[in-house]
Amino acid sequence: MAGDISPRLMLTPQLYHGAVKALTSDLSEGAHDRVRGYGLEAQHRIYLSGRAAGAQGPYVAYGPSYQHFRMQFDAKSWAAERSPDGLSYYEYRLRRQSETIDRYGATLVVGNQFFLPELPVLFDVFLGLGVRKASSRATIHGNYYQSGMSNYGSEGRYISIGFRAGVAL
Repeated sequence: MAGDISPRLMLTPQLYHGAVKALTSDLSEGAHDRVRGYGLEAQHRIYLSGRAAGAQGPYVAYGPSYQHFRMQFDAKSWAAERSPDGLSYYEYRLRRQSETIDRYGATLVVGNQFFLPELPVLFDVFLGLGVRKASSRATIHGNYYQSGMSNYGSEGRYISIGFRAGVAL
């Protein structure tokens, strides 16, 4: 390896907004399931190329992440309903529900980042391992979005794989 090893701090803001699909959740049941949220990932990257250009080429990275999700979905639950006779009865039926999830994690990845010639546009591909912990508050009992590895509230180990495109500031 020629040259020196170049360390960099990378911050990746994240925004989530839209429909919950089968790709992002094991529990997607219809067009009414929605997610909104935000997150931030910080990585200390060590570039191994030794190029004078700096932040490009192969790298090893590690760091923490945080995501906050607000889920809106339909699920059955019990609730008191006023009948025409003025009395309240408990009824079990499909209702609009919500769940708020906070997820903390850390990853270790290897990747390769490169720029387009003469432009500050970058592409980044990576693969690694991560671990995460989630907490949840919901309008129904239990953690609805914590049932599988692809759900927003999942915990434990996972494989971190991805592709990013961006602009260098």
